[in-house]
Amino acid sequence: MISGKNRAKLISDSGSVEFSVVSEERPSYTADVTEYPIEGGQQYSDHVSNRPISVSIEGIVTGHDASTKLDNIRFWQEKRLSVTYSGRGTYRNFIIKEFRVVEDVSIGDGFRFSLVLQEIKIAIVKTISVKPDPVLEKIVSNTVPAQTQTQVAPISNRGREQPQPAMSRIRVSAVVGVSILKSILNPWSR
Repeated sequence: MISGKNRAKLISDSGSVEFSVVSEERPSYTADVTEYPIEGGQQYSDHVSNRPISVSIEGIVTGHDASTKLDNIRFWQEKRLSVTYSGRGTYRNFIIKEFRVVEDVSIGDGFRFSLVLQEIKIAIVKTISVKPDPVLEKIVSNTVPAQTQTQVAPISNRGREQPQPAMSRIRVSAVVGVSILKSILNPWSR
């Protein structure tokens, strides 16, 4: 339990909130592991990625400024402001993921709370200049080699065309066969 001189704090760019008592502080370090089933009932894993750290905090806020502290925490969550939590451990660059409040008769001038903070990692976009690669330019260029130009028909816009049936080899050879037979049977027809 954290109370007294070294009280836990939640700090933002727009101020800080000091908690009267923090009864529980639970950091969670998890990772995602890909798993694929293989023959024999085994699992094959080939990749691990760390999840953002999360911290669950339970405590009490009391005093004449309890409602102001409640409003500040709600504002930080609503505006998605980055916060730092300082208690048993110090956690920087976190966001308020969940904030639950219990206001009842047991704490007349304050509230009990449950808070979940989650680590955020902000990407920074950079633009860099790269020299053109002459090999890549040759590959990507719009010029088509002469050998390829002779093998490819030029593109034409003839609209939608209906497919034409191709004369099969059997029909052609049958026609040729009939004309040969006629010439054999009737040699004077020439």
